Amino acid sequence: MLYFWTFILLIAAAVFVQVIFIIKGLYYIKVKYPQRLRPLYQLRSKTRHMPSPTVLLFVPCKGRSEDLRENINAMLAQDYADYKMFCITESAGDAAVPVIKSIASKNKRLHHVVAGKAKWCCQKNHNLLAGIDYARRKGISGDIYAFADSDIKPAGDWLRKMTLPLADESVFAVSGFRSLVPERGCFPDHLHAVFSAFQALAMTENRTATVWGGSMALRREALAENGVHDTWSTAIVDDMSLTRIIRKRKLKRVFSSDCMVTSRRTYSELGRVMAWLIRQTQFSAVYLRSYTAFALSLNSILALCMLMFPVTLILAFLNVLSTEAALLHFLLFLSAAGSISLLACFVARRGLMFQWVLYAPLIVIIGTSCSWIGFFSRRLSWAHITYLFDRHGEVTAVKH
Repeated sequence: MLYFWTFILLIAAAVFVQVIFIIKGLYYIKVKYPQRLRPLYQLRSKTRHMPSPTVLLFVPCKGRSEDLRENINAMLAQDYADYKMFCITESAGDAAVPVIKSIASKNKRLHHVVAGKAKWCCQKNHNLLAGIDYARRKGISGDIYAFADSDIKPAGDWLRKMTLPLADESVFAVSGFRSLVPERGCFPDHLHAVFSAFQALAMTENRTATVWGGSMALRREALAENGVHDTWSTAIVDDMSLTRIIRKRKLKRVFSSDCMVTSRRTYSELGRVMAWLIRQTQFSAVYLRSYTAFALSLNSILALCMLMFPVTLILAFLNVLSTEAALLHFLLFLSAAGSISLLACFVARRGLMFQWVLYAPLIVIIGTSCSWIGFFSRRLSWAHITYLFDRHGEVTAVKH
């Protein structure tokens, strides 16, 4: 019985921490940023009495998705006076190139850059550095560098809101995030959406100071002064390696809930979602290992709660455990599932909370299992390229 009550106490503590963590994140997104931080940055922007800074927007592209043209056009239709956009592909034969060239022929704001194959960093980093180098060689200057993934469709005021916190000169970087909606409704879609929402929650935590490469901006001078080029030239990922620079140099980053963007639909294949989960954990395990271990420990306790509940019912039926003990485990089971369902508040769709309560056991068990695999793995497959990397996140081999 001592082991059982110790187990129950651990579950209660894990549920309590998770609920507080989620509520704190929701408070930042719904209250703190819109009511306190946004007015502060707006005031600073108005009192500067300076024209809007010039922005260079870099978008790495690979393959031709159904919404690629729509996404690029949305980025070119920003309510922002002075900006240029660069779409970067690995090769001139990439499937995205015809779409990019077709749009560029009608809009002089857009430039196409061919980066070539990466050798000592991930392909995305190589593309971004090639885009920055192209702009420099062509004499195209910008005060702010913005970065976006090709699978997002930002609103018309996205770029303006992204640059707004940079009116405060103490801010090094601004980041938004994405909201994934499980439109098809099968379990893999929900699994993908839940963990994306969990990432959005983690973005609100200033102690980790994470940024998301799919929607972020920083000053050109800050990029040069803090060695971002050298870091990206050997790193396995763009945003988490930038997060390490922010934490190491004690720089200020702002998570802007105004810059939440819509992204591609969730994955409907379970294997694809599991590979994504493993990859995301690999990144966080390298650059935020202690925080990742803590989060995994919490999720592991919740997973044990889900797995052991049928055992508790059997033991209560056999009179090995009291009915009160089984009822307590059941209440904690519901609390753990409820804490998962709270993540639905990050997604703009009704009815998800009830579905995520039902899916919670599978979500926690499968998600935790994949995350532990990623925590110890040093081999990563991403966009048909395999990378080997060391414990510092530096690429040791690239296999195209």
